[in-house]
Amino acid sequence: LGLRARWDSSARDGQHCHHQKAFVVDDAAFVGGMPLHHCVYENWHDTFLEVQGPSMCDVAHNFVQRWSQPAADEKASDWTSSQDKEETQSLVPGGTEQDLGLDSATHQGDVQVQVLRSIKPGLYHADPDAGLDIFTLGEASILWQYEAAFEAAQHSILIESQHCGEASLLHSLQRALDRGVVVVYIVPAQPMLAIRAEKRRADEYARRRARYLEVLAAGTLAPNEQQPEAPHYASVFEQLTVLSKYENFTMAALYEINPDRPAALPSSQPPGRRVY
Repeated sequence: LGLRARWDSSARDGQHCHHQKAFVVDDAAFVGGMPLHHCVYENWHDTFLEVQGPSMCDVAHNFVQRWSQPAADEKASDWTSSQDKEETQSLVPGGTEQDLGLDSATHQGDVQVQVLRSIKPGLYHADPDAGLDIFTLGEASILWQYEAAFEAAQHSILIESQHCGEASLLHSLQRALDRGVVVVYIVPAQPMLAIRAEKRRADEYARRRARYLEVLAAGTLAPNEQQPEAPHYASVFEQLTVLSKYENFTMAALYEINPDRPAALPSSQPPGRRVY
């Protein structure tokens, strides 16, 4: 068969449409954060999880949906061959899921594994054989698992993420902090450009809102002047400020890894890792 490829049709968010990274080799699936690369970068931190057994089929089926979805999209880019256009949604390169043995697998141990994902509503076409119409409703099981775990935490929550969070989840963290749970949140010392831009928007909104309230209190509000609209991430930065006041909350920035420098943390930490 050789190499088969399809262009994704998520044109409205082309840079993030493949945010999930996974590959399936025979009866094992691998899910993680690193794209197909040699994976050696001094300051990149990624993890991958190998999955076998029935959960491997969930990862494989997720790939089948990703492969098939553009075929049903009239706005999708051209395919590498006319054959791709003729394939039905149940086909993947090499045959069906059943042909490739991706529809069933024997248990490989006694560990329960659940594959979580985020699928926007209406992305996939309904499957008449599906028990639940998740294709129309979408799926937010990653968010649900975050919420369930944070709300059930009793002792500690350790988070490593390149993102500053979602406001609703930060409120869940606050409720955990109120219960006495220790929360440690590691983020990059140099945020992504998108996050920096959102912080600038949030700061500008805070300045405009403060001025609006000041003018409103003074009774000098212009007839057509309206309260400024909050950007999406304004509530995120506001909630982070709230969390920062808790003694059992720590947000640390992973700043540098340099094996030539002495460790700036207790001896239990890997040498050369400096966290601020």
